[in-house]
Amino acid sequence: MKSYYHKILILFVLIVISCDSNDSNVKGFDNVISHPVENPNIELSNYIDVHAFPDNVEGHSQLSTYLEIKDVSTTIGDLAGSNDYMFGEITDAIIDDHGRLIVLDKQQHAIKVFDKEGSYLRTIGRYGKGPGEFIQPKKMYIQDSLLYAIDKQPRIQVFNYLSGDLVLTKIFNYFPNDFCVIDNFVFMNVDYYTTQFSKKGKIHQFELNNDTALTYQKSFGALYPHSIDYISQDFSKVTLECLQKPGYIIASNDIFPFFEIYNKMGNLESKFYISDFISSGVYEVELNGKSGIYFKNSEEKHHRRVSLFTDKKKNKFYIQFSYGDATPSMSISKIFERTKLYTIEIDPDSKSIQTLIDNQILPIFDLTDKYVVATDIENYLEFESIKVFKRD
Repeated sequence: MKSYYHKILILFVLIVISCDSNDSNVKGFDNVISHPVENPNIELSNYIDVHAFPDNVEGHSQLSTYLEIKDVSTTIGDLAGSNDYMFGEITDAIIDDHGRLIVLDKQQHAIKVFDKEGSYLRTIGRYGKGPGEFIQPKKMYIQDSLLYAIDKQPRIQVFNYLSGDLVLTKIFNYFPNDFCVIDNFVFMNVDYYTTQFSKKGKIHQFELNNDTALTYQKSFGALYPHSIDYISQDFSKVTLECLQKPGYIIASNDIFPFFEIYNKMGNLESKFYISDFISSGVYEVELNGKSGIYFKNSEEKHHRRVSLFTDKKKNKFYIQFSYGDATPSMSISKIFERTKLYTIEIDPDSKSIQTLIDNQILPIFDLTDKYVVATDIENYLEFESIKVFKRD
């Protein structure tokens, strides 16, 4: 449901790093470990090895054909005009079973709701720290008439998106990183710096009781294995999506090409490692007995996770990855020329994957039985907009 661009966080820089742009080695330290492949605590043989990025795309299904994507139903977003149809930075978009589109705007600190014809209905939230307000909202989820949302505050808020009314604000002593919902259960990954969850697991389950209280139930999912707590915790940040009917949760690591499938009881079903993933470079460095993390800003071609979503029609998970060295300042034609988009379909029942290819760059936000919600890539250099496609 969400479009992701890798968030780089340098926790600790000891000295100015000397890097050859044509060499993956990091120089100037007593010890350098490239993660995850040189982490002695990880046994990659315990993962299902996935080759997801074929050089030869012949024989692979086309994304638009496989997902039965047809004509554009609605395009929402203007460069100028009514503020109701203008967006600052779209970070999430959802469409419900009736075709109502819900768009989360991080820059405007609000969520906008549109009907199936694309007409504006209402705005939920505004800038602020109070109940019903947002500071840079980053993720939302709908379940029946309820809309769950998190922002850069230690809380989760629940609204009735049909009326815009606030139902619940739950304040935490930690910051949610991501979440998803099955029935009345919320599954959450959190920022570990100020939380009691630091060693209990990376996914934390809460129950919504009668729309009035959100209570903690349990934690599950092993943290990234490391003897240093902050490295283990930082490398355990994951993005979550839920499949309602089978009751599965996928946890995709925000840095490394790992993803895991859990059932709604918290039991691990399968875990995967994409072995042909090309990283920009993540290193654990040591100097004079002090350890830190270094993220290399590579100018070479590499993979990056773009989005994670589900298909309620096929009961599958999908992860989209880009591959290339394009930058936002390039023209659309140059970006298309220098970037490939791979969509990985994961079947949680058969524990199998397949790679889907498309000639278009189509980062997807949401997928339902009838609709596909995607970024309007053609206009994104000028203004933010959303395209809604019909499905057969």
